[in-house]
Amino acid sequence: MLDFKNHKVYVYGTGSFARRIISELENQDVSIFGTIDHVSQDNTNSGQLLHFHSSKVELEDGDIVVLGVCNLHGNLREISDQLLAVNPRIEVVSPVQLARYLKQQGIDFSNYWLTGDVDIYKENQMNIEVFRNLLADSQSKSTLDSIIKYRTNGFIDDLEMPEPLSSQYLPKDLLTPPTNLSILEMGSLHGEDLVRIIDSGRSLESGFALEPDLHNYRQLIENLRSKNIGNIVPLPLGAWDATDSLRFNASGASGAHLSPEGEQVVSVICPDDLANRIPINYIKMDIEGAEGNALYGSQQIIKENTPHLAISIYHLPEHLWELGLQIEKMAQGKYNFHLRVYGFQTFDTILYCIPR
Repeated sequence: MLDFKNHKVYVYGTGSFARRIISELENQDVSIFGTIDHVSQDNTNSGQLLHFHSSKVELEDGDIVVLGVCNLHGNLREISDQLLAVNPRIEVVSPVQLARYLKQQGIDFSNYWLTGDVDIYKENQMNIEVFRNLLADSQSKSTLDSIIKYRTNGFIDDLEMPEPLSSQYLPKDLLTPPTNLSILEMGSLHGEDLVRIIDSGRSLESGFALEPDLHNYRQLIENLRSKNIGNIVPLPLGAWDATDSLRFNASGASGAHLSPEGEQVVSVICPDDLANRIPINYIKMDIEGAEGNALYGSQQIIKENTPHLAISIYHLPEHLWELGLQIEKMAQGKYNFHLRVYGFQTFDTILYCIPR
């Protein structure tokens, strides 16, 4: 059990996640001595917190540093090594360990897959093992094991180094995507991945690019025009298991997502309704937690065409195993499954499903 009240407590990071941590700990009557970051803030006083550059802060034996960084760019191993180089007798607390502590205090502190609920992995041990047995290579199995370990215990040493982010959706050791593409991309953002895929030498025959956030959609259109990509249809739609209108939390960034609390309303489409007459051979899906619904809405395409699949499985903890089992149920025995991670802290985990 973490003992925050008898030690000096620092938070590493000054972004929105770190500020949430500070707020929750202060609500638990934990005094935050200061924040630490790799960006120098000249030791100036900002509000009630003292900001220190990581190379200048003096950490004493027994001090606690909570890592307030939880995103695909947050290399916790490197940050922890830098802090321990200042004083190896401090305690470094990972986001998983903090979320577990808050959960024990009755506080739900969630950020994508990070929930503090580690029982979900024990309760679903059988399903996780079934999914593990579907994985077709040793790297995928090892990756799954390390993800489960880190998300359960929060030990930074259990984290594997991710693949280069630039190789996301273009794994060098797997035969995917197809050479000649008829694509259905759900969650296109600005079209960056489409451009990378085309630049890799693939031929884009036809397809659809769905992006419900209008700010992102406008940028998507501009990028497709600038790259002279004219044989794909961009649509300002979300993907779901039915054609409908749903509330949406727009951000103009990668985190835009469907949400009952969203201030906007967007149109969503069942992929089977959109592409049931087109021989889609590649589905790419990164839609901020709506992947399960969109997969149900793509059942006909998957069953009839057996397209290559590249599915993000990191937005919700149970997606790590449930989405693979869902796909196997739709197309039993038709796919080889592979797992790769492209972001730190198990973010940007992609499930590749390659037709046998």
